[in-house]
Amino acid sequence: MLGRLLSGNHASEKRQWNVRGTNVNERRVRSLTVAVWLTIDATMDNVARTAIDFNDDLLSASAQALRERGWAASNRHADAGAGPVGWPPRTARLEIELSADELAFIRQHLVEASTIIQRLLDSPQISPQVREEQERSLIVVRQALEAVSILAEGQSDAGGGAVQW
Repeated sequence: MLGRLLSGNHASEKRQWNVRGTNVNERRVRSLTVAVWLTIDATMDNVARTAIDFNDDLLSASAQALRERGWAASNRHADAGAGPVGWPPRTARLEIELSADELAFIRQHLVEASTIIQRLLDSPQISPQVREEQERSLIVVRQALEAVSILAEGQSDAGGGAVQW
């Protein structure tokens, strides 16, 4: 659904990310719906593939590592396989360990995806079918962005346990 949205934006990347090197002690369990994680997974797929096009192994590996963490959470879930393409149902919750830096990385790339989709929608040259697909994509990307932003804000919460969206 999201396609390879991020080509063209990579060259402007200023911040160097290395989420693979994040200290596991800095991670907290985050609870997200499968629907939100599937959007994050698709976005991270776009990031990883585009980074490969630009020979940015670190960026690609960082995005891929996050995808793999989601896959592992899906495989551990009691309802694995009951939802889309082997995942739990879209309304099920996944428990995934993520650091503040990883949330910032995900958030940045969801913002970029949203910006790119909006640019496509602003173009009078896209077909009605593509416009409809991109409008749906924009809704799910913005929902995921809202969820990640709320989780990131929860970083300052003093309470233990899982931070949920």
